[in-house]
Amino acid sequence: MKKSEAYIEKISKNFKISPATAKVIYDAINKYDWACFISYMADDGDRPGERAEAEKALNRVKNQYSPEFQKVINAIQESMKTDSEYNIHEMDKEVSTDD
Repeated sequence: MKKSEAYIEKISKNFKISPATAKVIYDAINKYDWACFISYMADDGDRPGERAEAEKALNRVKNQYSPEFQKVINAIQESMKTDSEYNIHEMDKEVSTDD
């Protein structure tokens, strides 16, 4: 199992949402995080326009949900910012599923 798959399960359990919804939200936030990271690391300098576009894309996903559920998405995004288990560089690594 990839670390991202285990993390999606964690989101699903912690926020009491379906695994399918957790995956959609995780994928949108992870894509946003990657776009932001890459925009800062560009060889030709900082690219704030890419971050703005990434935020618009994330908001398009958020806007598919009710205003109340958007609060849950924002809480998930905030928790991912501070969670040491979430590291965009390591989410494709295989992890043990043994408890």
